Amino acid sequence: MTKSPETGHRAALDTNVTALLPKEYEAAPAPLKRLLEMLTYKRPHGSKSERKFINRFIMPLGVVKDNFGNLYKRVGKDSRVLWSCHTDTVHRTSGRQRVRMDDAGWAYAITDECLGADCAAGVWLMTEMIRREVPGLYVFHRDEESGGRGSTFIANHYRELLEGIDYAIAFDRKGFGSVITHQWGGRCCSNAFADALASTLGAGWQKDDGGTFTDTAMYADFVPECSNISVGYVDQHTSRECLYTPFIVDLLEKLCELDVEALPVARDPKAYAHMDDDRTSPYENRYYRAAYGYGYDDYSGYGAYGTWDDYEPNTRKLSARYRLLEAINDHPDAVAELLEEYGIGADEILMKVYSSR
Repeated sequence: MTKSPETGHRAALDTNVTALLPKEYEAAPAPLKRLLEMLTYKRPHGSKSERKFINRFIMPLGVVKDNFGNLYKRVGKDSRVLWSCHTDTVHRTSGRQRVRMDDAGWAYAITDECLGADCAAGVWLMTEMIRREVPGLYVFHRDEESGGRGSTFIANHYRELLEGIDYAIAFDRKGFGSVITHQWGGRCCSNAFADALASTLGAGWQKDDGGTFTDTAMYADFVPECSNISVGYVDQHTSRECLYTPFIVDLLEKLCELDVEALPVARDPKAYAHMDDDRTSPYENRYYRAAYGYGYDDYSGYGAYGTWDDYEPNTRKLSARYRLLEAINDHPDAVAELLEEYGIGADEILMKVYSSR
């Protein structure tokens, strides 16, 4: 069968390293080469290119896999630290993409999709830390972008993995100095921990209560200090996404010297501290939990929470639409930030509203 021009083009990209990588690649140190190579893979969950990415960069490190596909690696004995990233991206298509880097060290993709530094940056940090034998439980989560399904699986079915863990730190935050204290409006780590980590990482780092969601949010019921830190990308989930490579290379060195277990453990995971505006913590919100299959399986007295139309026929489950409306109502700022991350602005929303009238 004759290949279409498009198919032939994709095949050429898969084999032509020169076409995929920037001119700076040849002179780059080996760790930076691995980062640039990772960025050439577009990785929608379950795609062939995600599988190739995992087989090339993660499996050779001696990881084990659970029934959902999450990948684990323990370095050292009895470490109380969990390091977190995810293997999927929000690319619309699978395959490979061209990556370029400007003179300042900003990496970007020649594409109308995203770069995928969310979360190739986190995967790269963790694989390099494993190579350098930094202690911890390394969890490469699957299917984060559609709602943290990999971490939900762990929270529901493999909770023993979290036993003895006091810190869960994700590498999945935009920007250059955030230590996230809240995700979806609920506190996930103490100010004492966040301040200490920020101080250890150095100038420009500070605690940030504006987090949205990443996999460590699903562990906040069980692990005292759950956070997410900046890894140097901006405009994630859009065609403008880029990664400042000098920042993440420097961050790797800091993480390799970091003694996480010397940091405070001050938060009680069973006692949530809300933000000043009294927004409901998502972890206490029955609708959020139901949406992720996470507790509250039986709604006794459910009629008090909505009309019959708000429930799935012949079940005691709130409908997906109702849960979504509840999430929007309870967490408007977080929803607005998510929409911005996906490149959806007010104009697009209003156009949809008025075009459907």
